[in-house]
Amino acid sequence: MQDRLEDFVKANRDAFDEASPKAELWQKIENELDGHDEKVVPIKSNLWMWKAAVVVLLGAVAFLAYDRFVPQDQLIDPEQVVSTVDEFKDLEAFYTSIISEKSDKLSLELEGEEFFNYLEGDIEEIDAIYQELKATYDNGQESQIVLDRLIHLLRQKLHLINSQLDILEEAKNPVRTREDETTAI
Repeated sequence: MQDRLEDFVKANRDAFDEASPKAELWQKIENELDGHDEKVVPIKSNLWMWKAAVVVLLGAVAFLAYDRFVPQDQLIDPEQVVSTVDEFKDLEAFYTSIISEKSDKLSLELEGEEFFNYLEGDIEEIDAIYQELKATYDNGQESQIVLDRLIHLLRQKLHLINSQLDILEEAKNPVRTREDETTAI
């Protein structure tokens, strides 16, 4: 295809060289360059609109970049973090005291009894997870999500101990069946 174009240009080269613009066109160009032509209408400039659009675009990009790449933890008030940490310490002390009290009660209930108990393994697993999460929290990950998970683990541990105490209570005092209740009446 290119060969045919080249052949055409070579064959008609004289016709291309002969064509030249009219004298009036050259005069008009010279007048525009000199600034003498009064017939030329200046093009209305919308440059200010483009500048405004660029400023708006740069502002939007800056906002989105800031929102995307600045960690949200830096935007939290430090006093709020301190109050959350103090609140967590209070909750941790509260749950730890209740867990200790219930564990002692459970130990007394199980003393001398032979129960096949999965509770110890479950509590050890919860304690291991709690210690890992607590280490993460102590190493600077002081977020509300971590605090919520820590409190959830304490509640889970308390729930396990309470469930075991309920099972032991039921084993000591079996619930009467309906037949026993009807004969007692």
